[in-house]
Amino acid sequence: MRFYLASSFRNVEAVRMLATSLKKLGYTQTYDWTQHQRASEVHELKAIGELEKQAVERADLFILLLPAGKGSHVELGLALAHHKPILIYSPPGTVVDPSTFYYLNGVTHRESELNDLPTIIDEWVRST
Repeated sequence: MRFYLASSFRNVEAVRMLATSLKKLGYTQTYDWTQHQRASEVHELKAIGELEKQAVERADLFILLLPAGKGSHVELGLALAHHKPILIYSPPGTVVDPSTFYYLNGVTHRESELNDLPTIIDEWVRST
């Protein structure tokens, strides 16, 4: 099962931890954007954008870790357009500024401790 993990640069450590845990469960990450710094040059933005777009398209599962920025929400739109199963995660007690797209069919929400999320994702995948 291939996954794409979208979030904010503020959550890099959480993204890395979750990706590592999912890989240990046998999942494959389609693209690891945490290996890069923020891009500012047009050619860099274009190249990274294309890699991320292709990675979302290749994924069997799209995971959005909140809080997330505008880029992650563009990726969410790509996942919706490609009819990917989507899981939106928020830590307990996090105030979420919801988008109408969070409530479409095919979008699942989970609130838990980050350490519990790999098991939650694995159980969710097996039940769908």
